[in-house]
Amino acid sequence: MARLGLTASVQPAHLLDDRDLTTRCWPGREDRCFPLRSLIDAKVPLALGSDAPVAPLDPWLAMAAAVHRSADERPPWVPEQAITAAEALGSSTDGWGTVAAGHPGDLVLLDGDPLAQAESTAAAAATLRERRADVTIVAGHVVYDAR
Repeated sequence: MARLGLTASVQPAHLLDDRDLTTRCWPGREDRCFPLRSLIDAKVPLALGSDAPVAPLDPWLAMAAAVHRSADERPPWVPEQAITAAEALGSSTDGWGTVAAGHPGDLVLLDGDPLAQAESTAAAAATLRERRADVTIVAGHVVYDAR
């Protein structure tokens, strides 16, 4: 995929729903499901999305699923395929992840740091799920302000 210049468009929130069914119907093949780490390590551009309206329109849920690979008390599903919070954020923002001259002008000011240090993938996922937008700017205009 990398050699061909393809981007993998993935909806990681589905891994939360697909976990039990996959294990039941295709035991022993779980390592092939949502191979996010393998894609990034192979230099395949990754574009995370929500797949709304099938899944909730919540980028933080998608990023948390990619980072921790579990939404309940169970351990992460195929944890070797997890990605970091920084990789999830970059894959959710067309790879930009920063504000600088020449970057797209749409911005969101958050209520906290989505990349704050965490002691585990579960804690990192919780930090991502808790993020809320305080201000949203589209094409230089404030379109939402919760302050």
